Amino acid sequence: MKMATETHPAHSSYFYLVILNLYTFGIELCSSASFSYLPPLLLETGFSETMMSIVMALGPFFALIVLPCLGTASDQCTSRYGRRRPFILVVTICISISLVLLPNGMDLGLKLGNFLPGRFTGLAIISFSVILLDFGSQISLLPVELIMSDQCKSEVQLNKAYSVFNFMLSLGSCCGYVVLCIDWNKTDLFAVLGGKEHMIFAILLFLLLISALPTLLFAHDPPVTTRDLQPKISTQTPSTGNQAPTHPKQNGKTTGSVPTSLSNNSPRHDQIPPIVLSTNPPSISINVPTVVTLGMPISVSRRHLIVQIAYQFINIPITCVCTCIYFVVPKSYQTYLSDTVHSLRTMPSVLRKLCIVNLLTCMAVMGFKLYFTDYVGEALYHGNPDSPLNSLPRQSYENGIRMASLGLLLQSITSAMFSFVLNHLVISYGTISTFLFGMLSFVVMTALMLVVEDISLTLILAAFTGFASATTNSLPFTLLSSYHQNQEKYYSDTEIQDSRQRGIGVDMALLDSAYVLSEVLSSFLFGIAVEITGTTLSYMFCCCVCGLLGCYYVLQLKC
Repeated sequence: MKMATETHPAHSSYFYLVILNLYTFGIELCSSASFSYLPPLLLETGFSETMMSIVMALGPFFALIVLPCLGTASDQCTSRYGRRRPFILVVTICISISLVLLPNGMDLGLKLGNFLPGRFTGLAIISFSVILLDFGSQISLLPVELIMSDQCKSEVQLNKAYSVFNFMLSLGSCCGYVVLCIDWNKTDLFAVLGGKEHMIFAILLFLLLISALPTLLFAHDPPVTTRDLQPKISTQTPSTGNQAPTHPKQNGKTTGSVPTSLSNNSPRHDQIPPIVLSTNPPSISINVPTVVTLGMPISVSRRHLIVQIAYQFINIPITCVCTCIYFVVPKSYQTYLSDTVHSLRTMPSVLRKLCIVNLLTCMAVMGFKLYFTDYVGEALYHGNPDSPLNSLPRQSYENGIRMASLGLLLQSITSAMFSFVLNHLVISYGTISTFLFGMLSFVVMTALMLVVEDISLTLILAAFTGFASATTNSLPFTLLSSYHQNQEKYYSDTEIQDSRQRGIGVDMALLDSAYVLSEVLSSFLFGIAVEITGTTLSYMFCCCVCGLLGCYYVLQLKC
């Protein structure tokens, strides 16, 4: 089977990209609405603050570990339904199950009270549902990102695809906030479905299914066979007139040759997974002092050393867990673990820098989304969430939360509108300049929030942070896809054999893992900063610092 080397015009049209990203829209709608509604729901069912934090942290933790293995598995999938669509179906089923169990968990626990402790069982079911929903939401977008990267062959097509991707993300977020703003108690569905919780989650389930169905039916994801996935490795043959020349030797070693696998009939490099090295368990390797480049160690400057050390925050947890669970999973899954660790150990420096940029920029943007409501409620409205329910400080805090939610809605609208011009800005000024503009605007907006106390001006500043949200949602993935389509240019600091056989799935998954890790780190580090300083202004200061660091490392990227 010959892989397609050119994109069919229909697969790069706006109509097709919107159909493909309807699933993205449904996922973001469910995520934004569900996680805005979950904290009060969990507290009402009897969870303590500590237990709620633990339950909501387990989903991102599992996603952080599973995402790279999922990328490897997707690269090597030989299902007749394609390499990516089976994972979209599985994730949709998982999220659907969680949306059904969440409002019915306590009732189901009581019905099982004859066999198990009713209340404990209900809390356990709700905990499982929250973890499954969070886990599914974190890994859900990877298959769509991979489909777009498989089909788009030029930078213009990539920018166009990820602009639509960001637009559908922002639109889903806006609709999620709208679903929560509607007073469903006055509708006929309230009585039919049995209460507010049942009604909201039923609506979310319906919207998810009708948005995922077109993507499952119409996404262009041609199946591949095991034979298609076999790497073609050139072998040394006697010299002939038609043989490609060999590169000069360095230190007595041949630096490489042009293999026969680069002919027009060979599979595309982003459709070939990493090869299986061996059946031995993966080992942990931290290559900080040197970078391997075609067999020659090169000294690493201090700046590169910082990048290497920062990358280990992503590398070490994933590698450790993959190594620990290697012996307890079926043999067929050991291949994915081995390939994943191998891809981590041989990742080119340009991809490591991209992971660091994605980590820092997502920490800034996600930290803003997580804590902007708390910042407005306490710093601007001078409220107190720990005050009695009907007290003046508590009411002030809740008023601030509502106004901050309006600010986040404006941010999503700005991000969606910016998606329409993002592609044109990249064509005119370049990917790096556009990325830098988005993050610099974020730094300026958050810095101004440190000195501005007017709520109207603060909401305007929050709206302009949508530029950074749009760039972080799309441009890192555009750069990664571009790197994989020009591996000889960008992967010069890794072994030739490894670079030509890297699958894009595991590297795309590592970018998503950096996004997940940014949520964990921002929740932990920003909270510590507020406890030390005693003011929620520290949230904006931390966002500003992370954004500034992100700007610095954006300038280190190649394009």
